[in-house]
Amino acid sequence: MKSRSVLPLVLVFAVLAPAAAAVAQLRMPAIKDIPDIHTRWYYEQRAYPFDIIPPGAMEYARRQLNALGGLGGAAAPLPGASSGWTSLGPSAIDISLSTFYNGTALASGRIDAIAVHPTDSKIIYAGTFGGGVWKSVNAGVTWTPMSDKQCSLYIGALAIDPVNPNIIYAGTTDPLNGVNTLKACGLLRSTDAGATWTQYGTNQMVFRLGTFGINRIVIDKATAGSTTATVVFATSVRGLYRSTDSGATWTQVSGMTGWYTDLIANPAAPATMYLAQRDIFSLGQGILKSTNTGATWTRLSGGLPASTWGQTRLAITSTASPATIYAISGDGSTGGDFLGLYKSTDDGATWTKTALTNSFCTTQCNYGLTVAVDPANGGIVYVGGLWIWKSTDGGTTFTNVSQSAHVDQHALVNDPTDPATLYQGSDGGLYRSTDRGATWTGLNAGMVTALFVKGLAVSNANGYQLMGGLQDNGTVEFLGQDQWKMVMSGDGGSSAYNKIGTTAWTQYVWSPPSLSQYSGPQRRDPTASAGGFVYKRTGIDLTDRGAFYPPLVMDPVNDQTLYFGTYRLYKTTNNGEAWTTISLDLSKATGSINVVKVAPSDPKVIYVGTSDGNVQVTADGGTTWTASTGLPNRFVTNFAIDITNPLIAYVTFSGFGTGHVYKTTNRGSSWTNISGSQLPDAPANAVAIIPGTTEVEVGTDQGILRTINDGSTWSVFGGLPTVEVTDLLYDVSRKTLYAATYGRGVFSYPLSTNIVLRGDVTGDAQITAVDAQAALNAAVGLALPTGYKASPNGDANCDGQVTALDAQIILSFVVGLNVTQFCVGFFR
Repeated sequence: MKSRSVLPLVLVFAVLAPAAAAVAQLRMPAIKDIPDIHTRWYYEQRAYPFDIIPPGAMEYARRQLNALGGLGGAAAPLPGASSGWTSLGPSAIDISLSTFYNGTALASGRIDAIAVHPTDSKIIYAGTFGGGVWKSVNAGVTWTPMSDKQCSLYIGALAIDPVNPNIIYAGTTDPLNGVNTLKACGLLRSTDAGATWTQYGTNQMVFRLGTFGINRIVIDKATAGSTTATVVFATSVRGLYRSTDSGATWTQVSGMTGWYTDLIANPAAPATMYLAQRDIFSLGQGILKSTNTGATWTRLSGGLPASTWGQTRLAITSTASPATIYAISGDGSTGGDFLGLYKSTDDGATWTKTALTNSFCTTQCNYGLTVAVDPANGGIVYVGGLWIWKSTDGGTTFTNVSQSAHVDQHALVNDPTDPATLYQGSDGGLYRSTDRGATWTGLNAGMVTALFVKGLAVSNANGYQLMGGLQDNGTVEFLGQDQWKMVMSGDGGSSAYNKIGTTAWTQYVWSPPSLSQYSGPQRRDPTASAGGFVYKRTGIDLTDRGAFYPPLVMDPVNDQTLYFGTYRLYKTTNNGEAWTTISLDLSKATGSINVVKVAPSDPKVIYVGTSDGNVQVTADGGTTWTASTGLPNRFVTNFAIDITNPLIAYVTFSGFGTGHVYKTTNRGSSWTNISGSQLPDAPANAVAIIPGTTEVEVGTDQGILRTINDGSTWSVFGGLPTVEVTDLLYDVSRKTLYAATYGRGVFSYPLSTNIVLRGDVTGDAQITAVDAQAALNAAVGLALPTGYKASPNGDANCDGQVTALDAQIILSFVVGLNVTQFCVGFFR
């Protein structure tokens, strides 16, 4: 079997690296440049052990994936499969639990871009963070995903051609950060109102040193309406770019290198444009103006601050004379404070700082920040940060108008046909006001865009129960309806149920010491307020170094026993009433525990993986630990342990330029790289073993890959959108595989009844001496009563046949002897 070769990626870097002088201007943002703690967590695991993610790496991996059958290919069935993937939602999230979110409306995932049809306001496009482009043709009553099979589902910019509204431009990126390498794949353009898309800009925007995404698109009105000759502008962290052929090819505007966060054109005089530049690498900052459709630019001053420009947004109205322009910015020197809201009434010649303070955005003004001005009245301005605030006197006074709207604002867009109607995009999805912000209505029903992190849990209780943590929308629970219920607000993490489903656990993000009061495991208590979850963290040092989403897992045998990881492993044996450490530092001294898995057949065997590439295994419940060798120095993301044999396990790694899936057959004493030559060189986030088969599934940043021969060959497990898969979970009781995704909710894949409880010959879901006798009867050729099934039910050692040995194994299991080396008692 071939092992992973990094030569193609190295060659890509060598061929595409620009000259040394250009490198100085286009170098990638490093981990140290990322102030937002969540973004740092996301970026660092994919960059480690390096300070940056290799530019062009994900585009190269996309091409590898296409070679295996293409992005979003059709699904070949699993062994025993009864049907394909089914979306379980959430089609919306019931956030009525949370008072912090200022309302009871249904929520969805984060929205960064909104575009409303220029003449038909019933047609709305929403650009989501990880969920692609969504479209409504009935004013937000229902939604349809439009870009599930495209190269990226991170949409940071949307624009509708004003002359031909069937032409839609979508920019791929995370628009709030310079961390665009993974999420960006250039420009997507549709000429049929979103039904189909074409990727452009790969050479200029993706396969080069300094890969970047598009965070704003502006269409030149004078040339609009063409599929070949329209002038289009795009801003990015790598400069201002211009296309003269409707987005097919791009060139950087002469001299315009820098991090540009917004671009607007005067609606009455489109040749006049304004550009916002964020401070980075001393390339310039502030507001620039062009009067010749972007050919040349002049930096404005006249009352504007000279430095510390962070995330910056612009808004303009042309009905007043002269035009009224607003520029709002976070403080680039602090990472989250407010720089100011500035206003010009003379086409940008002079500016006045308004009275707005940081109350609307608190300390995260470079995360959630946006501004809009009433098209008919330059004195009415809306600003979005943590909350939405409104001024009716040109910025002299402001009022909070966030009633019934979600927090963390990313987009405010006016309806082009009605100045009283305003759309809000936030961490909770899409909201609309038809009375200039006085009231808001959620438009999120049917928009499946939830951002699940790792740690999905399934309950075996009566009723259909799943629980998982979301970025920005707490921990949510699925009870059989596609609208899920929030059970804990904030940022959710790992979840767990006990065997009968009466007790549930979840975990808030871990950010000690500043947020330590919000960190640690929580257990559901029906008598408690705030959703019924209370902290159970006695004995856990809240100042420990830990992952942003720390692991919380339940023992598979004793559900009074749980484990919680910081840089060391904590254990409780009394359902969380007290915790004790069962290890020293399991990392390489600087990392944190990212994943913990306990062997189902022997809970004394525990596998632990850390953020700095350490894999540690204990066979005695934590008394002694052994560090594995021969594994790549990459962020460890997940384990899957054989359901009957604790010696056999798989581990996955994030990052690039290395193997991503390894297997051990000796409890971590040695590992074999099974990535082969086919598995795309992309971060692997999750792994699952399908009991009773030779199937291993791996969830990656590009969907699910699978092998049936330990990596000799890999195939695309299609049928899903091209979404990041953050967790895979096989439920033995329901014989169903679940995939949690970062942007498209949760999917299920049911299997047929060919996977059965081994040892249960009678089919009554129990294993008794009657089953042992029936297996023996079958082995000697006697007929079995109606309803009994010898094979595969009676195959207690999973060797493909039913013999007297199987009967002996079943009887040994019934009387309590140790038969964990066999598959009796498990669904296989």
